[in-house]
Amino acid sequence: ATSSSSSSSSGRAGKSQQQLSRSNCNVLWVDIAILHDFFFLIQPWQCINHFPGMCNIARKTRLAQNLEAMKNKFPTEYNFYPQTYSLPKDFTAFGRHFASDSGRGGKSKHTWIIKPDGGAKGKGIFLTRDMAEIQYAVQSNGCSYVAQRYITRPCLIDGKKFDLRLYVLVTSC
Repeated sequence: ATSSSSSSSSGRAGKSQQQLSRSNCNVLWVDIAILHDFFFLIQPWQCINHFPGMCNIARKTRLAQNLEAMKNKFPTEYNFYPQTYSLPKDFTAFGRHFASDSGRGGKSKHTWIIKPDGGAKGKGIFLTRDMAEIQYAVQSNGCSYVAQRYITRPCLIDGKKFDLRLYVLVTSC
């Protein structure tokens, strides 16, 4: 048996954490951002569709920071992704790189893709060569972003960009 908890777009919450943890279901499917309390409330036989620390790979800025840390330790093995900066945290380093890469008028020779940290479905993503546009987004929205050098010739399927996601169910350790 399964049970789920989510917040609908109208703001009504699903079942409470206590209701879910006291239910007799085997699998809890949780679709909310704050999960910490669920880990302490589930019963020993229950499984949940998340794991502690998942935000370290699920959030764009944290994934970028973790990839950079691994790249510093294992540069050969971690050279598979484009130059990446977490903004505003890495804004100084990004600004130096951007300035060294800029031509006349302060525009970068390369295109950068800017993604909001908590975004989904392409919302808030933009392409730019203009540092002023990036500064405006970071300062005006008050959220974190990831800046990545845009891959000019990405792998395409039927002429379209794609992302690959793998979902794995681990039933026991």
